[in-house]
Amino acid sequence: MYTFNTATKEVIISGSGQMYDWTQESPFYDLGVVSCIIYYGATSIGSYAFYATQLASITIPNSVTMIGHCAFYKCSNLLSLTLPDGLISIGDLA
Repeated sequence: MYTFNTATKEVIISGSGQMYDWTQESPFYDLGVVSCIIYYGATSIGSYAFYATQLASITIPNSVTMIGHCAFYKCSNLLSLTLPDGLISIGDLA
């Protein structure tokens, strides 16, 4: 589940378990997302989750153990990323 603030272009992802894997563009592509906060409880970032978005910052909790294929591919505004300590798997071109 997520909420999106149209004024700040920030998406907040809540809930628990794995995030959906998209086959190409996720809903975040058309929203113009520039920042994201993922709450503790999420265990993965789905494939293509932020593919080619305007994402510039993201907060990833230690509960995330997997980052899917192309999750951040073509995110040219994302200059740095802190990976969680419990991360086990990172997909191709993530």
